[in-house]
Amino acid sequence: FPMFQSIVAVATIIAYGLGAYFCYKGELTVPNLVQFTLYLNLFQGPLTNIGNMINNFYQSLISADRLNEIYDSKSKVIDIENNEIEEINSIEFKDFSFKYIGDEHYTLKNISLKINEGETLGIVGKTGSGKSTLVRCINGLETFDSGEILFNNELLASPTKQVERSKKSKIAMIFQSFNLLQQVDVLKNVEFALEINNIPNKKEKAIEALKLVGLGDKLHAYPSELSGGQAQRVAIARALVLEPEVLLSDEATSALDPETTTSILKL
Repeated sequence: FPMFQSIVAVATIIAYGLGAYFCYKGELTVPNLVQFTLYLNLFQGPLTNIGNMINNFYQSLISADRLNEIYDSKSKVIDIENNEIEEINSIEFKDFSFKYIGDEHYTLKNISLKINEGETLGIVGKTGSGKSTLVRCINGLETFDSGEILFNNELLASPTKQVERSKKSKIAMIFQSFNLLQQVDVLKNVEFALEINNIPNKKEKAIEALKLVGLGDKLHAYPSELSGGQAQRVAIARALVLEPEVLLSDEATSALDPETTTSILKL
């Protein structure tokens, strides 16, 4: 494509040069030269578009090949079939370690802790210390390098075993970046969480959850029309509507004022 642009530019320069020469020799009039260059410019636009189309076509072919490689590859993570857990009484990390791909050093190393039912645990640390990563590993959004995560002393996940879907449905997460669907309104965002978990009475439950966080008047507003605090409350409502046994919060009240934070925490 850059070569095509270069050819067009060189051809244009040559045309102008020859036109000026012929005008000087009296073999071409200035109006005819202006007319010629006008038509030349009109011709150049479609040619450039054709070049763009060809370039995009080949880029699409390359992307399709990459996608096929991904689809054909086999995941190193496999589902495990465990007995259904009726309720979650404890979550435990055993010798848990995690590092990002390409990093030599572990972000999280040899972490062992246990959280019992009814307990609230706050994880603090510097930016990039792995707080969000630790939380995301519980519901299977991240895989880790070594160790185990247990529910009720039963294996939930390991480096080669994925969190089972039936257990994921008992866990809800409030994301730091909200992760709202921009193309649908607030009500549909909350209903979506119920829909993917096959929970009936979606609309009624979604409306109730939004009223609970003070957004009963924003049901049909789109995420782009909300403030940061309002978007965060939608994310909170989306998590609460599932009535989860475990609620993971990644700085869930960072965009809220102190008064709203207090009311949300009471929920």
